[in-house]
Amino acid sequence: MVADVSETYAFLKNLTEDERVLAADQHKKEEQRYDVCRGAVRDADPVPAETATTLPMGA
Repeated sequence: MVADVSETYAFLKNLTEDERVLAADQHKKEEQRYDVCRGAVRDADPVPAETATTLPMGA
């Protein structure tokens, strides 16, 4: 079970600086970073189905 969780959430080890700051921003003070990241996600190409990771139910 631990190995499965570690593998599923391994991407959390590779967060960008912006992602780390936003993850720690409990009071939503980093509005400009949120806007930049939202734009980047909106403009990004969709992940090809063969490389997409399926999260377990309830994740």
